[in-house]
Amino acid sequence: MNAKKNLSKFINKTLKDLLHHRGYQIFRRYYYDLQSDDSIRKILKNANVDNSQLTILDVGANVGQSIERFRRYLPNAEIYSFEPNPNTFK
Repeated sequence: MNAKKNLSKFINKTLKDLLHHRGYQIFRRYYYDLQSDDSIRKILKNANVDNSQLTILDVGANVGQSIERFRRYLPNAEIYSFEPNPNTFK
C-alpha cells in the first residue's frame, strides 16, 4: 500500500511540475468557498500568473454560479465551465 501511495504522489508531482513548466497552475477545490469571494482572492493571491491573459477551466462547475465571481475579479479572462455529472440538471 505504501508503494501505491508513493507512486501516486510521484505522478501528481510530475504532472504538476510539467503543467507549471508550461505555464499552468492547478487549484483544487479546498481553495473554494461557495459562500464568499474569499476563495477567488486567495487563488489570485497564490497564483503567479498574468491576470490580463488568464484562462479558467471550472471543472465540476455545478450550475455555473462561480462564473459571476470570476468575472467580477477577472473581466478579461476566458472561462470554460464543465459539469460532468448529468444528475445536476435533473
